[in-house]
Amino acid sequence: MSKPVAIITGAAGGMGTATALRFAENYNLVLADVSEERLAALEKRLLQKGVSVEAQVVDVSEKKDIDRLAEAARHAGDLKALAHTAGISPGMGTPERLVEVNLIGTALLLEALQAQMTDGAAAVCIASMGAYIYQPYVTPELNSLIEDPLQPEFLTKLKQMVGDEAFEQNAYSISKTGVQLLVQKYAGILGQNNARINSLSPGIIDTPMTRLDMPPGSPLDLAVKASPAGREGVADEIATTIGFLCSADSSYITGIDVLVDGGATRVAISQLGML
Repeated sequence: MSKPVAIITGAAGGMGTATALRFAENYNLVLADVSEERLAALEKRLLQKGVSVEAQVVDVSEKKDIDRLAEAARHAGDLKALAHTAGISPGMGTPERLVEVNLIGTALLLEALQAQMTDGAAAVCIASMGAYIYQPYVTPELNSLIEDPLQPEFLTKLKQMVGDEAFEQNAYSISKTGVQLLVQKYAGILGQNNARINSLSPGIIDTPMTRLDMPPGSPLDLAVKASPAGREGVADEIATTIGFLCSADSSYITGIDVLVDGGATRVAISQLGML
């Protein structure tokens, strides 16, 4: 019997690679990443282990790339897992680009794949602890807007609603709040197909992306040191949770966010005044 298919976006990143290695035994993999070089290296590594892999260079904010990815998954077999780890952090792009990749890209992906997510399939989308830190500023009107990021003139409407300065400062957290809302929305849609979806909000995870945005002594660095865990997480701790949420062991869990942060979010909000 052939293995089911798992799609992993952002596959060449820290969390994506850890997830690919964890999924390799039980799935045929369709891997997507914006970096052709790093994706090719991961593909070679997995092929040497005898894993069935198809790799696609994908910019998740481009509909044509997403449609091509969906077609590749369709040809690969029965899609049963989606680990959407692709995303960028504040140090990696403009505020507009953060929203395009993190939020609009997620919406494009879910729209393209929803018909294939059936009969026990499960998806996990990576959000962020930043969504929890931003929560006091969220209004019903903002929620209503960002849960529909494919609407015409979305970015213009978003900037008008929150204001230019607030958008510049909070685009990342807004984008990840939107990911959580999309997951809640799609839980009902996918539930009609007997499929599930959840989001996972990492805290501070030891990846190249984190090292770019968290210099020593920064508020996030202090939150990590003061957290109950007292350390950063590692990518495999995120991959383990993704694996659980995509497995039959979590068959009654859908439409929620799982915060995997070692307790750092609570510290950041209550002790360090990050709000």
